[in-house]
Parts: sequence; structure tokens; C-alpha cells
Amino acid sequence: MAKAKVLLVDDSPFVLAMLSALLQSEGYEVITAQDGLTAIELTYTENPDIILLDVMMPKMNGYQVARLLKFEEQTKHIPIIIFTSKDKPIDRFWGLQTGADAYLVKEEEHDKLLKTIELLLKKRPTISHTGISLERPSYLDILIKTNDLLDRKLYEATIINRITELGKKIPEISAAVKGVFKHVEELLPYEIAALFLAEQEKSRFFILTKSKISEEMVQKISKHCKDFLEKEKDMDFPDPEITVFESGSEEIKDSQNTYFALFSSEGGIYTLFFFYGEAVAKLGQSEKEILNLILEHASIILENAYLYEKIRLKSITDELTGLYNRRYFLERLEMEWERAKRYKRPISLLLLDIDYFKKINDTYGHLAGDRVLRTLGKIVSQHMRRSEIAGRYGGEEFAILAPETDAESAVKLGERLRKTIENYSFPINGYINLTISIGVADAIGVNSVTEFIQRADNALYKAKEAGRNRVVKWEEDKKC
Repeated sequence: MAKAKVLLVDDSPFVLAMLSALLQSEGYEVITAQDGLTAIELTYTENPDIILLDVMMPKMNGYQVARLLKFEEQTKHIPIIIFTSKDKPIDRFWGLQTGADAYLVKEEEHDKLLKTIELLLKKRPTISHTGISLERPSYLDILIKTNDLLDRKLYEATIINRITELGKKIPEISAAVKGVFKHVEELLPYEIAALFLAEQEKSRFFILTKSKISEEMVQKISKHCKDFLEKEKDMDFPDPEITVFESGSEEIKDSQNTYFALFSSEGGIYTLFFFYGEAVAKLGQSEKEILNLILEHASIILENAYLYEKIRLKSITDELTGLYNRRYFLERLEMEWERAKRYKRPISLLLLDIDYFKKINDTYGHLAGDRVLRTLGKIVSQHMRRSEIAGRYGGEEFAILAPETDAESAVKLGERLRKTIENYSFPINGYINLTISIGVADAIGVNSVTEFIQRADNALYKAKEAGRNRVVKWEEDKKC
């Protein structure tokens, strides 16, 4: 009984005769073809176990044959060795790009060919075709299949090229996420698209919807993605920072159809895509393969944008508190004040200072003081809305900018924060309690950012002067 059936394809009768004799002497059954079209026909009718394929042949060259056979579901499992006299690196590159399993040059020793055949046959998945021949394709069928393959490759290349263009700009991560999902939507018109980017010490979650979405559903999908990632990687990841992009006012349609695609890098960054909606159920195998290819390229772009953001955030973040540093906070203050002035929208500024902070440093040491500042930074972050901006203004002084917020609402924000700090036990030498004073100002009648800051600073001074542990609003008539 023959070891295996080999389809040998070459336009040279001499090469066919020589290789047939070699393979038959090793116990293989050999069938031959002298052109690409015949090779495809025999692949369907003879079910070979492995294919040896020359490149330069009439009707269809070896690259085209390999690409088509590796694309077809019925034949993609068959190992293909491109066996040619073309020995330049570029030839080897394009040969392996077809999906071929090996690329050998004819001038190499025949022992290498035989060993490669044995190795690929051992790796070949076990698929039984005993007594079964696939339907023989006509020349027209082969032409149609080839054109379909070319159309698919062109589509893939077009979408991937668009996504690659995003990467050239190294956009801000949110812009990169929206750009990628915009291109994905051409293939998959989703209801919800989400991205979970995770490292062991930090994670980000972006969700883009075509309809109105509740906070409860955002949290549910975020947890769903986190659970999926932790199960797949058998690792724990931190709760993510969440960004929501929402458009439309209609409620999201209920659907049980979801799709996940997970990619990871050597740098330990995991990129998980999530899609939700009725269109997911309509994805065929071919569409899924294209989608995964696109997402694989997109994951590289998004990872680069994420790393770029990490570097950028490091340059604008106060290392101790995790809030924005003074320089960046003032830049944002300038931008938001100009916007509020242009569109005649409310905006408020809160300056807060830790009461008797010097005593903490003098009594417990500067390391204890640093722990207080670090903890206070976390508490401030937890009390902020997404639209608000917080920074370490200097020493033990913090600042919060609240766009679209009038002075009365800002006072309420300050009061909530003041009470939280007053009731919080800081783990210093056991536990200690401390208080903060807050000055609040709005921008009504303000002519410059400097004047805006001065108003809040004057209000903070009044809070200190009035006994500390209180919130004071700047008022024109009192000139506080």
C-alpha cells in the first residue's frame, strides 16, 4: 500500500518523469499535471495527500494555484510545497504569501524534499475522503473562483490600507478607536462595538453605540469583556477606565448575538474586540476571516496609539497624585475658558487646600505627607464627572475645573468632596483625620484666565480665614 498520494505539477515532462521515479521508489503514489488548471481539477477529483507545485506553468502559475487551493474550504488542509528553480528572496517571499507550507528550490538535494514531504504529511490534519471525489470544477468555475479570490484580496487590502493610514498619524487613542470602528462597520453594521485594552496594571474600555445606552448596560458589557479576557488568559486585570461614544436617541435593540476577537502582543498588551447586534448572526465564515484579518491589523494600530497615549499622559500627569500636572491643567483651563466665553456657557473653578498640612509633614514625616497627597488625588478622581478636569496645582493645593457648571452646582460638588475628606480615615501612624478648604468661582464677568484663578484663590483665602474646613464662593459685592 502506498505511503500517500502525491500530486506532482510541472510543465516539464523530464522533471515529471524524474520526480515521479524518485517518489515512487520511496513508496508514494504519484499523479501528475503539466499546467495549473489540470492541477486544480485533479485536486478535486483525486484528493491528493500533498501537492508539489512548480511556479512557471501555462494557463495558471503555481502562485495562483496555491492561493486558490488554500482559499477553498475543501482543499485548504492539503499541504503544498512550491518546488521551483526560482531562488531569489522575493520569489520565496511571494511563494509563502500564497499560503504554501514550504518553498524549496529544485537545485537543492532531493533528501531535503523527501524529508519535507514526510514532515508535512505528519502535520497534516486527519480528514477522511476515502472513496469520495469532490465535484470536478469546470474551467469557468475555476475562473469564477479565481476572480472571487482576487475581489476578496482587493477588499482586504483596501480596508487594511485605510486602517494603516490611521496608524501613520499616530492619533489620540479615542480618535483611533472611532476610526477603526468606522471602517469595520462597512463589513459589520453593528449595534454596539467595544474595545478592551488591557495590561496587568491598567486597562481601558471604549464602547461605541449607534443608539442610546444606559450606564448599567455599559458596565455590564465592560464586565462581560473583562470576564472573557480573564478566562481566556487565566489572569486578573484591573477594572478599566471607561470611555463612551454614543450617537442617536433610540434605545438599543435587544440581541443575543455577540462576537469576540482577541489579540495579544509580546509587550503584554491584550486587545479584545466585542461586537453586538443582529448583523453578527449573519456573518459567514468568509466574512469572519476577513473581519479577523482586519482586526488583527487594527490591534497593532490601536496598541501603538495606546502606548503613545501612555507616554503623553506621563508627560502631563503629576506622578504623586495621578492628576494632571500644573502646566497641563493651566493649558486645559485656558482652552475651556475660551470655549465657555465663545459659546456663553457656564464654567466654574474650585481650588482646594489641605488644612494644616505642614503639621502632618512635621509630625509624621514627608513620606506620610506624600501618602496623604496620593490618597487625596484618588478621592478627587472618584468624585469627578467625566467632563471635569482635576490637577495638582502646587504643594498641597489641588484644582478642579467644571465646564457646563454654574457656581451653585460647583459649591455642591465642593461640599460633597469636603465631607468625604472630613470623614475619611487616612492610614498614617494608625489613622488620622484631616480637612480641606475650598474656594469656588465662576467665570461671569471674567476678562482673563488670570482673573478667573484669582477669584477662586481669593475665595480659598476667605475659607481659610473663616476657620477652614469649609467651601466659600467668590462674590462680587464681597470681593472675597
